[in-house]
Amino acid sequence: MIVTIDGTASSPMYKFDGKDGSLDIYKKDVEYLPYTFGKKDNVLIIGPGGGRDILYALAGKSKNITGVEINTSTIDAVRHFKDFNGDIYNKANVKIYGEDGRYFINRSKNKYDIIYLSMVMTSSALQTGYALNENYIYR
Repeated sequence: MIVTIDGTASSPMYKFDGKDGSLDIYKKDVEYLPYTFGKKDNVLIIGPGGGRDILYALAGKSKNITGVEINTSTIDAVRHFKDFNGDIYNKANVKIYGEDGRYFINRSKNKYDIIYLSMVMTSSALQTGYALNENYIYR
């Protein structure tokens, strides 16, 4: 399933049954690489979109997963289709915030083992409205 934002940027939402045993398929993707070494208990995901990046963190057995998504409509869509995606945004070890990632990091006192951004700038640059809103993204 694809979550489309303003008709231009999109984010995949994968079918997931909510069972840990079903997460092994994600371990074959290159996006899983950060979870193959080092500490991965506390993960911050900037722009989790449809939740694909959450699935990688779950497959990596991360204990605390924080997602920060600027588009709250995307969060609503993922929660609405919880039967399709395994209700990933409401898992006990997943917390989702609807705000700008840079602002979140600047005010957070938490330390993270992994800070994961997957094509966040590409999507923002494609959206005229968001690109103007976040014109400092390339600083």
